Amino acid sequence: MITKKPESIDYNCKIYKALKLLAEGLYPYIETKMREYYSDNWLDKVKYILKNQQGLKKSNLDETLRQDVFLQLKLIYKLWDNVFENHLNQATEEKLRFSKSKVKKLLNIRNNIAHFLPFSKNKADTALDSIIQLLKAIGAAEVENVENEKQELLQFLS
Repeated sequence: MITKKPESIDYNCKIYKALKLLAEGLYPYIETKMREYYSDNWLDKVKYILKNQQGLKKSNLDETLRQDVFLQLKLIYKLWDNVFENHLNQATEEKLRFSKSKVKKLLNIRNNIAHFLPFSKNKADTALDSIIQLLKAIGAAEVENVENEKQELLQFLS
C-alpha cells in the first residue's frame, strides 16, 4: 500500500505536541530535584521564585506547574546554579550534557509557539532536537514520542 504524503505539515503543531510531552516528562524530574534540595518545602520555593510569572495560578501551584512547560523551564533556568546544573551539565555515556543556554533556547521556542510565530522545517527540526536532548538528559520516557514526531517530520522532508 502506498501512502500519499500530505501536501503540507504543521511544524508548529509538532512542536506544540513535543512541548506538551516535555512538560509531562519534566514535572517528575523537577519535583525530585527540588525535593532533594528543598525537601518538603519545595513548592514554597517554587512559589517564591516564580511569584511574578503570568499563568501562575495561586490556587493549585502543583497542578499548574505540572502542566505549564514555560513555568517548568523558567524554574530550571532560575535555579540552574543551585539545583539543576550538577545533574544536567554532566556528560555521561547514557545522558547528553545540557546547558543553561539550551534551557534559554527552549524558553524561546516555547514563547515563539505561544505567540504563533511560524516555524520553518529547519527550525522545527532544531526545536524538536532540543526537546529530545532535554528529555534524554533527564531520562524521561516521553523522549520516544517526541522522536516519533521528529521521524514524521523527517519523512515529510524527504
